[in-house]
Amino acid sequence: MRLAALVAALYPAAGLRLTRRALIPTATALITTKPAFADEEADVKPKRVQYGPGTVEVPGTWKIDGESISESILGTITTSVRARSASTQAQSIDQFGNIDKLDLTKLGLRGNRGNGDVVAAKRRQDGDRLFYEWDLAVPPTNGCARSEQELIVCPPVEVALVSATVADGQLVVWECGVDQRQWKSYGKSLRAVRSSFRLGG
Repeated sequence: MRLAALVAALYPAAGLRLTRRALIPTATALITTKPAFADEEADVKPKRVQYGPGTVEVPGTWKIDGESISESILGTITTSVRARSASTQAQSIDQFGNIDKLDLTKLGLRGNRGNGDVVAAKRRQDGDRLFYEWDLAVPPTNGCARSEQELIVCPPVEVALVSATVADGQLVVWECGVDQRQWKSYGKSLRAVRSSFRLGG
């Protein structure tokens, strides 16, 4: 019930046939967001930019600067994006485990994201390289606030989007976090940015 209630709060249109850390077979149908600014400005050509150990494709009016993504008119979209790499003995991300059972704390995610509930997950192939991708509902680090302790589940404090792969002895992770307001406005476009992450040019 915990994750089902969480999804109902975060994604009102979603079905409730879920268990904790469940892989959602119809992930693309699960997540409903308002059209992002980039979708309304379809004539704005996307651009691919260097970020960390790889590149991502963003709408033409977006700018990535450090851990922030902003838009030329609407301002800040998120201040919690990063890409990092760490040494690993694994040869592929699937050696960390099945995508629906992988211990996310092994990825070195920021804050409490490693304890987030998996709302959606998918495998993505880029050439011969396998990526794992997750949408996470991140709970409060210290549990529910006193005013919320009678609820079935604490409202999530963040939606996190994660992409992970292994290349040349390195675990490479891209992650981005937004609050519920930012998710409703930019979730669709941020998911596209996450799924555009690749190594090299």
